[in-house]
Amino acid sequence: MKKVLTSLSFGLVLLVNAQQKQDSIQELNEVSIYSLAPTAKEIITKKEIEEKNLGQDLTYLIRNATSVVTTSDAGAGIGYTGVRVRGTDPTRINVTLNDIPLNDSESQGVFWVNMPNLATSTSAISIQRGVGTSSNGTSSFGASIGIQTDNNKEKPNAEIGLSMGSFDTQRYSVQFGTGKIAKNFYFDGGFSHINSDGYIDRASSDLYSYNYRLSYKKNKDEISFYNFGGKEKTYQAWYGIDKATMKVDRTRNYAGEIYDKNYNVIDTYNNQTDNYRQSHYHLTWKRELNNNWNLKNTLHYTKGKGYYEEYTHSDTLSLYRISSDIITSNLVRQKWLDNDFYGIQSHLIGKVDVFNIHAGVAGNQYVGDHFGKVTWVKDIPEFKNNGQKYYYNQSTKNEFSSFVKTIVGLNNFELFLDLQYRHIFYKAQGLNFRQNYNFFNPKAGITYKLPQGKLYFSYAKAQREPARTDLESSNNYAKPEKLHDFELGISKNFKKLQFQTNGYFMYYEDQLALTGEINDVGAFTRSNVGKSYRLGIENSMSYQALKNLNLFGNFSLSSNKILDYKETYIDEEEEKINIINYDNTDISFSPNFIANFGFDYSFLSNFNINWTSKYVSRQYLDNTSNFDRKLNNYFLSNIGLSYETKTKDNIKVRLNLLINNLLDKEYENNGYYDSEYGSYYYPQAGRNFLVGINLIW
Repeated sequence: MKKVLTSLSFGLVLLVNAQQKQDSIQELNEVSIYSLAPTAKEIITKKEIEEKNLGQDLTYLIRNATSVVTTSDAGAGIGYTGVRVRGTDPTRINVTLNDIPLNDSESQGVFWVNMPNLATSTSAISIQRGVGTSSNGTSSFGASIGIQTDNNKEKPNAEIGLSMGSFDTQRYSVQFGTGKIAKNFYFDGGFSHINSDGYIDRASSDLYSYNYRLSYKKNKDEISFYNFGGKEKTYQAWYGIDKATMKVDRTRNYAGEIYDKNYNVIDTYNNQTDNYRQSHYHLTWKRELNNNWNLKNTLHYTKGKGYYEEYTHSDTLSLYRISSDIITSNLVRQKWLDNDFYGIQSHLIGKVDVFNIHAGVAGNQYVGDHFGKVTWVKDIPEFKNNGQKYYYNQSTKNEFSSFVKTIVGLNNFELFLDLQYRHIFYKAQGLNFRQNYNFFNPKAGITYKLPQGKLYFSYAKAQREPARTDLESSNNYAKPEKLHDFELGISKNFKKLQFQTNGYFMYYEDQLALTGEINDVGAFTRSNVGKSYRLGIENSMSYQALKNLNLFGNFSLSSNKILDYKETYIDEEEEKINIINYDNTDISFSPNFIANFGFDYSFLSNFNINWTSKYVSRQYLDNTSNFDRKLNNYFLSNIGLSYETKTKDNIKVRLNLLINNLLDKEYENNGYYDSEYGSYYYPQAGRNFLVGINLIW
């Protein structure tokens, strides 16, 4: 059946400042990053990115941001990685690139492994903690991450990057730009290859990426076509290991192990891999309508296709639609995903007298095909697949949303209002669910301007639909989750000291909290947990102690509780379902204390030392606060050294050295709880290094 775009999103932002008129209209990208709203936010600059960008995923480049915890299946920050903010898992963190949503429509998370080396072409990263302001894509439920790519440069330019390090990690990247050509055109692009064996056994990654952009700029118009994408092949490392095994073999990987009849490991399957290719296309037209109004329209399309392959033991062949006298056999299966995500959005920004107005329209549709096939059966040597699928289902998700924001300036006060409406229609053939959701999400706040600072308070309500796995695991009974977010903060700049302190209270209804268990592809399952909350305080500071010495740090202190948690388990002996009630338990994966601190020291004009340390307190693997189901606290130190110089030919040379886990601590930053076998963990690498050189023209 012909795919039709059936959803439309409309957004309107009204910014009113009664004190003064702005002399120029801000770029839309600047509005999305440097939000004027009374929210807790942080900016990661290009310089900070460059100091650490030696091949690790973008998540690891923001690991020292306030309230942030990162994870890595392979143990070294390359391959499958994740990020949590305030204990909120990746499925509730809204991520955009140039204001276009990156979250997967069904799982609601972002698979960074599909976008390797994205940091090289990134100019800035913004992190809004809490609900934040309305944005494109799935509603933020704990944080928003906005990524902005580099703008066109007026002159020809090029950059070659080479890096290598522990675990046979290597990265090769090239970025280039033509500058202005033929009076009105610009072309830039790049490509990269990253490979790493990983810290965990066989947790290898083989990652390719590319990006290019063709732009036309003339008078009041700018048209650009931006295409970026990646291809990844990673050996599966999403099963973790149990505590007993971790004591004797921290790097063991259960994935791909082949056993004899007594469950002794006799071999490993060499293609127990995840394989995926993803391409993003953005066509953008910007138009300066007059001195007061700008228009921005974007068509976007994302194509993803891939599979993971695995060796399974003693599987029942009838489950795979294989007719045979043999009942069970070892086999190799592939699970495929072939999806399309496309949409349109239009933004208008301008001013009428003292009214600054930003309006937008957008629409998205996602269509995903899920299917599996068997490629080999041990006990049927003549087996041929012949295109047979042992399961198939197709899902379609359409979204309509709208938002309106207002900031009104009254003397030293600014009043903020943000109203958002979202409509989602989601269906899946083969899984037999059809869901309609309608959400109204209001936000309001007030800011009092201080000399070189501000004091603010805000309230925000957010509602989100369940993800695909939520509906599957609950037989379509999963409820939408609701959040009431209260934020109170102050920021102040002195001559040498800058700081921000923010307190928050996040009250949830029917929160879809992580259960602590994972599914067959290593993704965490979730369930509604009734009423719960997060109460905390965050503080960040920067102090210019000397002309060439900057001290910085941040911390978060929080209490994260489920008021009435019910654990359900099956008593196989009595053949019945039992329920255990818990009062006031900790929300899974929500540390009560996170702290980062360090310094930047420059000397001899072109040397720089960056030292950071991070502490993360105990986390629980599920929602029962059971000490047998926890991650221990850990403390890490990293140090980065950089040196820049120029050759006689005016080529900039930048050398970087990054030593991770300087104190060589054994730690685990992620894990899960299996109701049958107990707790499992993802050990992380000890002391390891990355070194790189960049040549910049």
